[in-house]
Amino acid sequence: MVGVERINLKEAAMQIGYKDLRSFNRWCQINGVGIISDYGSKKRYVLKDEFESAKSKSSIEYLKTKSE
Repeated sequence: MVGVERINLKEAAMQIGYKDLRSFNRWCQINGVGIISDYGSKKRYVLKDEFESAKSKSSIEYLKTKSE
């Protein structure tokens, strides 16, 4: 996996305003962001491209519903 950047769950959660990882896990599930970990490791992360895409998509959808 060359060129794939990871973001730690806590860091990603803070970027969208979540302090609790349970809430962030639910956000990921709703927005189709996969939470993955390496084999034999407890550290979990999301892929940066997938996370950024979902983050911007949810913002655009919010603005669309606001304008209606």
